[in-house]
Order: sequence, then structure tokens, then C-alpha cells
Amino acid sequence: MEIAWLFPLGLGVGAFGTLVGAGGGFVLVPVLLFLYPDMKASTVTSISLLVVTANAASGSIAYGLQRRIRRAQRDLVRLLNVARRDCRLPRG
Repeated sequence: MEIAWLFPLGLGVGAFGTLVGAGGGFVLVPVLLFLYPDMKASTVTSISLLVVTANAASGSIAYGLQRRIRRAQRDLVRLLNVARRDCRLPRG
């Protein structure tokens, strides 16, 4: 039952992060480390990244539904992502 309140915590942190324009990860990590001092840093970071990703996705969906995403900017971001993906150097 302890985990049940983590979802509202994530929603609250995501909402606060949206208000300040930072995603909320900078608030969630210290809160989780305070509440769960024995939790591994990689786990806390993963949880924080999940909340920030969900927050960004919900914002993108909302802007898309409102038709506030400019087609030229969207296409530029897609082009840059393809270029970045195709220009990765091999590890070695």
C-alpha cells in the first residue's frame, strides 16, 4: 500500500515541474532519496526520468491536439534526429 501514494506524488511533481518549465525531476530525486535512503541512485534516476518523460509526452500530445506545433519546426526536429541517428560513430 506504500506504493499507492507514489502515483499522486509523481503527478504533483510533474505538475509543479510544468509550472516552472523544468519537468519536475529536480524535485522528485531529492524527495525519493529522502523517503527511501536505501534505494539505489540508478533506481531513483530511472523513476525521475520516467516522470519527466511522461510529463513531456503529455505536453506534446496536448500541443498536438491544440494544433500548436508548427509543421516546419516539427520537420526540422525530425530531420535532425535522423541525421543524429545516422551519424553515430562506431564504438571501438
